[in-house]
Amino acid sequence: MAYFQKLPFTFLLLIVLSDIQAEGDCLSCSKHNITEVGKGIITECKNNAPIEKMEMTFYSSSRNLSYSTDVLHKQNRKLTLGEVTLKIQDSMAFLIINQVKISHEGNYTLTYVTEDCMGELTIFLEVFAPYTSPQVIKRNDTLVCTASGGYPEEKLYWVSKAGNNLTHNSTFESVKNEDGPFSLSNTLQLDSALSETEYCCTFNSTRVPSKQSASTCMTPESVRTFMIIAEKTTPITAFIVCAIILSLSILLVVVLYRRRKKGASSAKCKNFILQTYSSEKGVFSAFFQLKEEFPL
Repeated sequence: MAYFQKLPFTFLLLIVLSDIQAEGDCLSCSKHNITEVGKGIITECKNNAPIEKMEMTFYSSSRNLSYSTDVLHKQNRKLTLGEVTLKIQDSMAFLIINQVKISHEGNYTLTYVTEDCMGELTIFLEVFAPYTSPQVIKRNDTLVCTASGGYPEEKLYWVSKAGNNLTHNSTFESVKNEDGPFSLSNTLQLDSALSETEYCCTFNSTRVPSKQSASTCMTPESVRTFMIIAEKTTPITAFIVCAIILSLSILLVVVLYRRRKKGASSAKCKNFILQTYSSEKGVFSAFFQLKEEFPL
């Protein structure tokens, strides 16, 4: 008797579990998406029945902020949140970003109501930006490797051509720029013997291996040549700088001298004209005076 009393409860539990499973499968989307900065992306969601209402909440992982849209419904089928557009069309929903930025990385949670179910689904958008190829320069007794413009944060490290890890002689630094990408640098302290056959700067495993930049290497011969060129260039550069400064100084003195001389000449000329004018005025006065005294 007790067994038959439990049958209605068991049947009800099966119905509830069936409804929960149906709600879980109600809306199907690609939940994990990866795209490159600057590219466009459209995430498509499908349902068996028309979508009546939908709302989106976005959490930006790079900015640690949340945003929410108004509710989409049959009368208003499209909403825009910043550069992100949510659109529903019958039994389909579209999450559209025309030009992806680093700030678009995060979770997009869709709360929806359809004719046969309701639920919530989260889509994660992962963003990457490739770094520039590593650039190596010689600075005193160190090699400095730099790369920039990439996302997410990666690490540069030094290895020899033989595969020896040189991180124990290097210092890594990473700086996050205001708009999201990172600038990386790794400085390798060189030993006086330059014992390695080749010094290579490379990335660790990146998020998207196909976008990994190539390594940049420098041989000891290149390092020595760079040092010799630097040693030769330094005195020449100093001589050129001194010559330029001296030439500019001489030119300035000449210009000032000519201006002063020109000013003095102008003053003399002006005095001469005034004196001449005064003299001529005196001559004309005397002439008219004589004419009055001795008329013809």
